[in-house]
Amino acid sequence: MVKGLLLTVICLFFCGASQFHAEKVWLFSKKQYGGNVPVRIPGQPPKGPTSLLLCFLEFKKGDPVPVWDSAHLNGGKFKIVTQSVSQDSVVAGTLQDTKIQAVIKPHAGYQVINLLLEREGDDGKAKDERFTLKGHSGTREQVLQSKEPVVELTPDLMP
Repeated sequence: MVKGLLLTVICLFFCGASQFHAEKVWLFSKKQYGGNVPVRIPGQPPKGPTSLLLCFLEFKKGDPVPVWDSAHLNGGKFKIVTQSVSQDSVVAGTLQDTKIQAVIKPHAGYQVINLLLEREGDDGKAKDERFTLKGHSGTREQVLQSKEPVVELTPDLMP
């Protein structure tokens, strides 16, 4: 009995996913339009606007950062591109409602990474307003969940 309980505790400790702690999470949404006159490729419909989610994570310098595999928000699954931030602050864009620049500046002793998220499709689950990142650090699964609201940025006109 004791051996079985010990084995269960060890398995849960080493096999289970652990929570990644981020000091702060910022989520932004931005639409990108394809220029003044979109070019139509024969046989294909014209491409509409692209929606991007921008995620900024603030965490302690020196903490290992997981390799993020997938992101989920409101029933959607997102592809992740990680960008390291070397500046002491980052301008995410201009807030749509107030026209004020959104500047991300980490606290002393902390750093920021930027995740660009592009929708891949539905994840087949019920719509959940929590933002969830799943990844791994070595052999250990890492999960980060946040209830931060998504803030809309002004659209970009791409060349």
